[in-house]
Amino acid sequence: MYICLCRGITDKDLLELKKKMSKKQIYKNLELGSSCGSCIGKALNILENPTHQKKDPSPKS
Repeated sequence: MYICLCRGITDKDLLELKKKMSKKQIYKNLELGSSCGSCIGKALNILENPTHQKKDPSPKS
């Protein structure tokens, strides 16, 4: 799912970077919120929620 339409950043991008960088580094390197700012809340939720995982779209049997 796209988190930042201005920069084309997805939740998958944030989850991968979350493993390697601090929240501050991610915001700086991806320039999150530097255009319209509508992504800040969504990104913050993903980066601060330790249990946030990408939802598996495949149906469960």
